Amino acid sequence: NRLVRLYPPLISVVAASLQANPLLHTTIPNVPGVAAIALTYLSNIVMTVFDTGLGVLVHTWSLAMEEQFYLIWPLLLILMLKAKWTTNRIAAVVGWVFTAESLPFNPRTKAGGLLAGCALALLHPTKATRVTAAPWAWIGIAVFAAAFVLETSESLDRAWTLPIATVGILPVILHAAYGQSPIVAVLSWKPIVFLGVISYGLYLW
Repeated sequence: NRLVRLYPPLISVVAASLQANPLLHTTIPNVPGVAAIALTYLSNIVMTVFDTGLGVLVHTWSLAMEEQFYLIWPLLLILMLKAKWTTNRIAAVVGWVFTAESLPFNPRTKAGGLLAGCALALLHPTKATRVTAAPWAWIGIAVFAAAFVLETSESLDRAWTLPIATVGILPVILHAAYGQSPIVAVLSWKPIVFLGVISYGLYLW
């Protein structure tokens, strides 16, 4: 479903970028090669290994990151469960948030948020917990907003703001899944839901 939803926008963005390449301020260095890299979800790996840019298609790194996650995480989870790891042990392993920013597109440093979500799912055994309550979600929003302000004002480096924002958003996710409050009402509003569905296509453009 994800492939069907996101691959057409990716193809159109790559095609349009190639056509407009001579006119763009940030040109694509190797047009056929970069197109192949973007379309095969390898942008983040190539930019990390070869320490090179992809011109206007540099932002396809995040799409690659998520696709790799959806392919690799289920297999890793199956292997860990086959090895009879407890959910607590799995959560402890995958919940590690990497913060190194020397290579900003490195899959290792960018997997923290996704893996923190996996750990949260593993550690949350029931809907009836205080963590799902609205006050925790409001605190999480405040923490996330603080991280955003600190980074945009250059008061704090992303090596710190990224894990802070990740931790802050976790209670919001739990509350959105199981709680009831104005937060849930806003996130459930049809225009917001629709925007969420098409957000990656908008991001690519």
